[in-house]
Amino acid sequence: MVEALMHWCRQQGFTEFAVDTEWDNSGAQAFFKALGMQQTYKIVQYKAELQRLLLTMK
Repeated sequence: MVEALMHWCRQQGFTEFAVDTEWDNSGAQAFFKALGMQQTYKIVQYKAELQRLLLTMK
């Protein structure tokens, strides 16, 4: 299925294929690495309730 998706992307003119996975999803990370993909970076996301965040900024 992934190979079919990559072929479709190439037919659409894309030159790169990228995916995201959760920080601790080692199974998915191993899968994509086995496909020959390279990890580019890891991110940490932050969130807060807007009302609380605005109150702490005053």
